[in-house]
Amino acid sequence: MTDIALYSKEIDASVIHFFDEIDSTNNYAKELASKGAPAGTLVVAASQTSGRGRMGRAFQSPSGSGIYMSLVLRPGEDFTDAVPVTSAAAVAVCRAIRQMTGADAGIKWVNDIYINEKKACGILTEAVPDPSTGKLDSVVVGIGINFAKPSQEVIKSMPQDVQERITWLYGSSEKPPVTPAQLTAKVVDEVIAVCREAKNRDYIAEYKKYSVILGRQIVFISAGEKQNALAQDIDKDGGLVVLMPDNTIKTLFSGEISVRWAD
Repeated sequence: MTDIALYSKEIDASVIHFFDEIDSTNNYAKELASKGAPAGTLVVAASQTSGRGRMGRAFQSPSGSGIYMSLVLRPGEDFTDAVPVTSAAAVAVCRAIRQMTGADAGIKWVNDIYINEKKACGILTEAVPDPSTGKLDSVVVGIGINFAKPSQEVIKSMPQDVQERITWLYGSSEKPPVTPAQLTAKVVDEVIAVCREAKNRDYIAEYKKYSVILGRQIVFISAGEKQNALAQDIDKDGGLVVLMPDNTIKTLFSGEISVRWAD
């Protein structure tokens, strides 16, 4: 993984921070960003002891089986928060996985990458405010990709619900045609490229194309209450437009809900 810069068109070795183990790549990247780290600064780890996803959920990060990375972006004043960046990053990760591995990767709103209806990647985007103004200073995009299936012993150490809903790009006995470093570099390049043009929201059409929930019945949880709906559209800001049972239209936004497959 130390040779990521060899394969990247967007960043060089001077902005890459690699760890064999860290609590959270997002935590470290946010610290760097708050100290003025330039856009494109990348934190990568072989494992995380406290990896996390949305809503404070733990993200399983065993050594030798995943890609755990966080990228510092400075999207400018066109963004009032990190929500649109999450959607743009999901498109970028889908592009990278499809192009590098051939896998039919799709997006489960808002921030998970799915393959064969199982989670292969999670994205956690966090805003870093300017301490003097409170306005958005930078954004850290954390990406965890399940690259190679670990041993059964490692899998059995995970919570049962996690075991049932995740998958890996490659099996434990496969010889991947790409290295983790090559895929990491491709993901970084795609995220930077998509976010560079993100203010015009052109990526939303691609987001819809990759969506695995549009046109499907879903259950979403809002304010602790489960509700049924039909996923209809993605709006220009990445919000999920749903049709409620009473035929009213509602738009859901990142941070307020958790979407699950309908039974």
